[in-house]
Amino acid sequence: MRTRSILVLGLAFLARAAAASTIAPPADLGALARMSAAVVEARAGEPRVEEAGGAFYTVTPFTRLRALGADATGAAFTVRELGGSRGGRGLAVGGAPVFQAGRTYLLFLDRAPGGHWRARTMAYGLLVRDEERGLLVPLPEAGDVDLLATDRFEPVVAYRGDLLLAHLEEVLQGARWSRERAGATEVPRPSGATPPTQCKFLLASSDSRPVRWFNYETGANTSQVKATTPGALGIADGGVSAVAEGAGAWTNHADSIIRYSVAATTARTLDCAAGQQQNAVWFEDPCNGIPDLSGCSGTLAFGGAFFSGGTTLYDGDPWHAASATFVIVNNGAGCIGEVSFKEMMTHELGHTQGFGHHDPTPAPNPTMSAVLKGDGRGASLVGADRFCASFAYHTFLDVPYAHFAWRFVEAVENAGVSGGCGGGNYCPDVAVTRDQMAVFLLLSKEGPAYSPPACTSAPFNDVPVGSPFCKWIKELVTRGVTAGCGGGNYCPTAPVTRDQMAVFLLLTKEGAGYVPPACTTPLFGDVPCSSAYARWINELTRRGIASGCGGGNYCPTAPNTRAQMAVFLATTFALPLPN
Repeated sequence: MRTRSILVLGLAFLARAAAASTIAPPADLGALARMSAAVVEARAGEPRVEEAGGAFYTVTPFTRLRALGADATGAAFTVRELGGSRGGRGLAVGGAPVFQAGRTYLLFLDRAPGGHWRARTMAYGLLVRDEERGLLVPLPEAGDVDLLATDRFEPVVAYRGDLLLAHLEEVLQGARWSRERAGATEVPRPSGATPPTQCKFLLASSDSRPVRWFNYETGANTSQVKATTPGALGIADGGVSAVAEGAGAWTNHADSIIRYSVAATTARTLDCAAGQQQNAVWFEDPCNGIPDLSGCSGTLAFGGAFFSGGTTLYDGDPWHAASATFVIVNNGAGCIGEVSFKEMMTHELGHTQGFGHHDPTPAPNPTMSAVLKGDGRGASLVGADRFCASFAYHTFLDVPYAHFAWRFVEAVENAGVSGGCGGGNYCPDVAVTRDQMAVFLLLSKEGPAYSPPACTSAPFNDVPVGSPFCKWIKELVTRGVTAGCGGGNYCPTAPVTRDQMAVFLLLTKEGAGYVPPACTTPLFGDVPCSSAYARWINELTRRGIASGCGGGNYCPTAPNTRAQMAVFLATTFALPLPN
């Protein structure tokens, strides 16, 4: 990490100098707004460069267009940032914002000496207007800021300009930050369509294509492994539990769909000339394929996967399909002890799933890095192991790791609210119907083991006792959440609209009799206070659960998709999200 200090710039500069900037990012853009002395949208004038104390500063005049929160800057103000050049000398500071005359910026400011202002976190978080697309986008210089990510934070992306400004005003008045409400056009995530940079995969030497198992998602395939006997010397059960626990660490990762099947221990069959026994762990290197250890140093084991020569597309990229597993453990590897032996086995079984050696930084050092940690973790996964598994083996085929709702879909699946729509898919773009919504709401509220009382009488004309949704819909009626769609009907197969969704969510969460505060100021152009749903939609928005659909509108009669509903349910009922 580049950490050259910028606190020693009182020295005279005889030549051009450079420095880099490291910041600890706030949790999100809302947190940045709250920690700033002023948040303003302003147009830049022509900058000038000043020299003071042996350093150079760029001073940019601004004309305020809109103040968010208190008007602290006044109609005209200046922003003074370290860096700049004149007279053949200069100072370059990585991450310092560079403002262009005539362009419009969203500034998060702090006071600076001499009556100036300065960016609260360098270029990080500052946004510039993309007039053509109506977006506020990050400054290019933000890419030069080193982020000391000591905790979880939401990266700054591009936002729909008007939505962001309106939401930041709400945040500064006490509302909770909502990425959706802010009109984010991208999803904060470690990567886009490409693998997270920390993740490494086994590559075929012929074409450098990665290897993975297919058909886990549909349940049509599992990878198999079994411990063979004789087992590992010096390990209490010969390594049987290490194999079972290592496979379990991968299978039990809730945010991926790896399916490992551990078969009963079996005597190994030796044909060293023909090749390794597949789907098995060989202990004590019976075919002498690994150089012997020297003391307890050397190669402990190696593992991998057999795969087909052709490729199959996964998330649009070609992968080789794995067909069998194998692990060979060196003789004497039991010298590392029981716990480290389990860590080593988990690592090698990770190779059988197509994972290479993940980058050991940032912490925690993954089990799939190239070094045996020996820190007592045993058969377990840590951060990079988990998110690399989520990338290569996401639970649903049609909700990849880069999908905007991936975390929320995983949350409702992990919580037992929805198992998808069949065939390994979730159907994220399909509209949620009113009968499905009854199930989703109650399971989100009560937990996956909940089942309403049996339905003995039809609650509506179009919901007969024999309907599998009858008891769920009747329970919503009992709880005062719904009275149907009119005329004694419930309209079970009709899509849930965005205005109905606001009522469903808040009444299920808060209980019968709950009434949100009256609407005094409409938050959306298409939801006037005269609307029966206005108070519900405004309250949902104030809680950061929902946002508009663009252009200052909410689209109250538009149907909710399954992906959107996953976001609403996980947010409303605080379902645990993947890290």
